[in-house]
Amino acid sequence: MSPHPRTKSRAVPAAPRRAGLWLLSLSVAALLVAVPSASAASAPSFTLPSAPGVTPASVTVSSGDLANLDVGALGLESGQLASVLARIPALGALPAGTLETVLGALPANTPLSGLLTAIETATGVKITIGEVTQVVVPAAAGDPSVLTNLLAGLASQLEGTPQGAQLAQVLENLLGGLSAEQLQQLAKQFGIGGDVAELASVLEQKLAKGELLPALESLLAQLGTSLATTGQQLAGTLGTTPAALAHDLGLPESVMNTLSGVETPIGGTGGTLAALAGKEGVTVGTVPRTSTTNNYTTNNNYPATSAAGKKAAAGGKVKILSHKVKGHTLTLTVKTPSAGLITVTAAHAKRVSKKVAKATTTTLKVPLTKAGIASAKRHHKLNVKVGVAFKPTSGAVSSAVTQAHFR
Repeated sequence: MSPHPRTKSRAVPAAPRRAGLWLLSLSVAALLVAVPSASAASAPSFTLPSAPGVTPASVTVSSGDLANLDVGALGLESGQLASVLARIPALGALPAGTLETVLGALPANTPLSGLLTAIETATGVKITIGEVTQVVVPAAAGDPSVLTNLLAGLASQLEGTPQGAQLAQVLENLLGGLSAEQLQQLAKQFGIGGDVAELASVLEQKLAKGELLPALESLLAQLGTSLATTGQQLAGTLGTTPAALAHDLGLPESVMNTLSGVETPIGGTGGTLAALAGKEGVTVGTVPRTSTTNNYTTNNNYPATSAAGKKAAAGGKVKILSHKVKGHTLTLTVKTPSAGLITVTAAHAKRVSKKVAKATTTTLKVPLTKAGIASAKRHHKLNVKVGVAFKPTSGAVSSAVTQAHFR
């Protein structure tokens, strides 16, 4: 997006900067400047990942859920937003200055649904949230402030939802963009032992309280330049096919030619942070430069599946059959519809993953982190929301959620 002047234009009210998982990887680097010195002997033992890298992970926010997103989360001042919205043909045909007048009169904390209502009331033109995001997300190209605000807004919408488990997968990939020294410094700063999953869990708790909010905009700029892209173009950039990229993002291949957005490199991992908008919603995800899914035909169709496989894919979602807490460990019984990867995440608990080779019922044990155990002892109870995400070998990601009560 070409930069616009930011002088006299009335700013669209900014959304409260509620922190979430998406903010973590993009802000941790700035924390390192203020890391206090400590001796290696006094620091808890921290296990570095054996092979840092990026694996496919994503989360999609539907247009319906985006209706409550604050207009300020778009990261554009009123004049800029009017210019971007004018790229929607029906709005571009309005008399000059019309959109600026509508946007300038918006009350503070107006949601996207309110923006659409205000435009229709003033002009008679009815547009959709999908149309708005399809022109706004590409506006983040070359402008870190737009992507900063958008990611913060999405994080606030997803916090505390079942999709948190999917965000946790993205989180671990983004942490992989840090060097071993940076990860160890963060662990030392907060006195965290264990591994990256435990580090992410503790930092997430701090972010959820509104902490750890340094200069996110400059950090995004440090990651690399955000470039405008489309679903088809991104597949070519990553050296894969649209079908494989759709699989990695948990999307149907049929929507790939309708997506527009931005791509941003993730440090030195060779991975990419993608933000893509379509008529049905916005998808943010991390993908490797070379897709892990190479068994797709050149005409971009998924491999043929058996009748049983199609039946499972059509009606299959992960289900939590039961959960039981004993001591500081949660035992989950989970039913999956096909082969794939199960990931369990929860605040104050270690992340647990397990691969299954077929449709099955499996048991997973989820222990509390050291910080979680301390919290349970201090308060004599600990209630956490537990997210279970299932990424099948082909098809869309599904998730389920439950509550666990520790004492």
